[in-house]
Amino acid sequence: MGLFCFSFIPLIGEGSAYCADKAPIHVMVFFMFLTQLVLALPNKIAYGQDNEAATKLSAKIALAFLLINVAGAIFVLCLNSGVAVQFGYYHVVFALAVLYLMLKRMSGSGASWMQ
Repeated sequence: MGLFCFSFIPLIGEGSAYCADKAPIHVMVFFMFLTQLVLALPNKIAYGQDNEAATKLSAKIALAFLLINVAGAIFVLCLNSGVAVQFGYYHVVFALAVLYLMLKRMSGSGASWMQ
């Protein structure tokens, strides 16, 4: 739910930035975070470990979250994007949280995206 709510912030910022200067980079970033918003949409469906399709799909969705937030951190922290630096740090925190869960999942320690 946190990642879903966090995805609204870049949508608002990039939408207003595109309206101000019409740079195409804002459209790309907008749709990148719109994708994250859709993928993070909360639902009440519970999947078990016996559902192999859901397990494989959850790993791909986690990888998408990781890549989107790493790209967001690079965009804010390394490029002259005009976005406040603290938002870049938020992207780093989300990327590290997703990476931690992915590593726990791969090691078989019991962390699951589907709870």
